[in-house]
Amino acid sequence: MNLFFSKIKKLLILSFLSALIHSQAFAATAVCTGKVESVGVHNPGLVYLDIVGTNGFTLCSVDSVLNGVTPMTCKSMYASALLAKANGSKINIYVDNAPTEDCGSIPSWHSSATRFLAIVP
Repeated sequence: MNLFFSKIKKLLILSFLSALIHSQAFAATAVCTGKVESVGVHNPGLVYLDIVGTNGFTLCSVDSVLNGVTPMTCKSMYASALLAKANGSKINIYVDNAPTEDCGSIPSWHSSATRFLAIVP
């Protein structure tokens, strides 16, 4: 009986460690800096952003809260991205739920949890 509980205990520990490792794999923060290649709105109100060197991703929604970003904040980010595109400026953006810290490896249309967006020199 003790052997049975010992095996169950080991299995539970391995399962817990595996879940912990996999959850951390999708919890990276990617800090992306570059010129805006394209920015647009995709029905139903999703703002799409492509920075040079990335695959482009969903920034936020102008209609509803998406990944913690409110519509008001989204509209401000969208305006900043448009301004940066129009002026040829670089932006800096933090994507908290990126599957990797490498901005160029974030999949296309990734629904980002954007914490910060700024126009930088």
